[in-house]
Amino acid sequence: MNIKIGGIKQDLLVLFVLTFLFYIMDVFTEKNKYTQCRDTIKIHLLLFFHHFVNTFVMFGWMSQNRILLSIFLIFPFIVALHWKLNDNKCIMTTTLNKNCGKKEDEYFHDILYLTGIKHSRFYPTVHYVLLFVVWTIGLYRMITNK
Repeated sequence: MNIKIGGIKQDLLVLFVLTFLFYIMDVFTEKNKYTQCRDTIKIHLLLFFHHFVNTFVMFGWMSQNRILLSIFLIFPFIVALHWKLNDNKCIMTTTLNKNCGKKEDEYFHDILYLTGIKHSRFYPTVHYVLLFVVWTIGLYRMITNK
């Protein structure tokens, strides 16, 4: 299947559906996880946005849209740079934890958390390698138009 200019609506719909599923899994994996949060509506909006960015970084390479794929190619670098400059922590995760009475170092409950990868002592390295792998796949797809 060739990468094209059209089809952005379908790709965004898939991203939003995946985001919603990951958000629902996060909210319901731990009872009362977000009930202690200050300003619950803003917290859930930030949480959903965090899941969207995470989902885009993990799966954006699958886009069939050249524009979306071009935007995707920037995101792994932004995430890696942000993590490197912030002591391997995400500002959205620390903001959520702070406003919900959680420990600062509690992990974001994404697909890597649910699969147990974040519990590995090699997690930061695995995360950087994963960012490189998804970026490489996206770049390959952009160059080869596949």
